[in-house]
Amino acid sequence: MGSRTASNAFAATVLLLCIAGRAHAADPAEEARAREAANLITKIEGFVAAKKKPDIERALPRLVKLHNELKSATVRAKLLKAAAGVMSKDELGATRTAVATALTKVNDPKAAWKELKRFVPSVKVTAAGPFPLSVVQTVGALAPAAAVPTLLGLMSKAKDANVSRYAIQALGKYGWSKQRVRVLQELLSYLKKLRPGGTNAKQGKGGGAAARERYNFLRQTLVVALDELTGQKFADIDKWLAAYKEHKKKLPKLFTFER
Repeated sequence: MGSRTASNAFAATVLLLCIAGRAHAADPAEEARAREAANLITKIEGFVAAKKKPDIERALPRLVKLHNELKSATVRAKLLKAAAGVMSKDELGATRTAVATALTKVNDPKAAWKELKRFVPSVKVTAAGPFPLSVVQTVGALAPAAAVPTLLGLMSKAKDANVSRYAIQALGKYGWSKQRVRVLQELLSYLKKLRPGGTNAKQGKGGGAAARERYNFLRQTLVVALDELTGQKFADIDKWLAAYKEHKKKLPKLFTFER
């Protein structure tokens, strides 16, 4: 009975994907790719059920290649959901990180973010593990516009300073995004807010040792991210703060390349 149900599910998946493939087919190869995608999804689901981690990881390059070759948004979405299905299994350990890393090469950041966002670490986490941090890295590599508010929240509110560091690094990858001016503004504002000042090295109205510790942990990451985002080579906090003061109302001038 179980095998018949699985067979029926596979047949239904093949039919759905092939219909989607035909709807978008500009060449005969599209339907063949849709069939291959259906087969690959079924294989991956089987590997997950059997916890065959090496087999899952060997399937990832083909999943990404198929995704990028297919014209059908429906089929592409099915492949991304299959990848998310792997990432949702805690017991698969480092294989989840391998999936997140593989997704840096998909050519649809918006669709990828739809699946990735549920794996981004919470701002409340005090010690994030390798997998959620790898997800933040993948989001940075893809630079989807919709992820900017989430990354900014992680930067400024995460209890784990390492999560903030990864979020800052990810934001540094947005140099070609329509969101780049907003990202630059937020990075500079955060740097100014974070930097201790005065003889007691206090941060704003509060601060103290914890604020200094966070600042010391994140300051170089902020400088590197700002340089990468804009193409500048200031490599120095004081130079960036001076540039912010000078260009506060004309931040686009700080970018050294045209979008």
